Amino acid sequence: MGHKPHKEIERKFLIKKLPKNFRKFPKNSVWQGYIVIMPDMKSFVRLRREGGLYSQTIKRGSGKIRDEYEITLTPAQFKSLWLTTEGRRVRKTRYYIKSGKETIILDIFHGPLKGLIMVEVEFRTEKECDAFIPPKWFGKEVTEDRRYSNQSLATNGLPTSASENLTKRGAL
Repeated sequence: MGHKPHKEIERKFLIKKLPKNFRKFPKNSVWQGYIVIMPDMKSFVRLRREGGLYSQTIKRGSGKIRDEYEITLTPAQFKSLWLTTEGRRVRKTRYYIKSGKETIILDIFHGPLKGLIMVEVEFRTEKECDAFIPPKWFGKEVTEDRRYSNQSLATNGLPTSASENLTKRGAL
């Protein structure tokens, strides 16, 4: 089992429109469930199945820089812990779009969050993060808006403004 603590540096955005060629990029089905979410929403323990990989992650902090500790799980471990996430889950299809030095992670949500599409970009340094200029197809930045964190989406559903936006735009 692997253990790799590190600083996660990322920015998150809603999108204005899907890029025409997004389906040509590698993708995975992602299931995320939350075992524990602290009341301040700044710390949590998450389970994730992404393709054939299973993990348990502890994250601390909010915004663009957070501490992240990830442990690899076996499928059996994941399955036994998954039951503890009932009512706090997110399903999405994740596309990996290479763009210059960065990989844009495009998440298309399913189930109760159907129609929500977000992107996130992870960076090696805070300087790279701050210098990043989003492509034109990116929309409003939601890095600091906790309502768009996956743990909030899993427990509270779509923010009201997002559901109104999806209705106007038309869900996928």
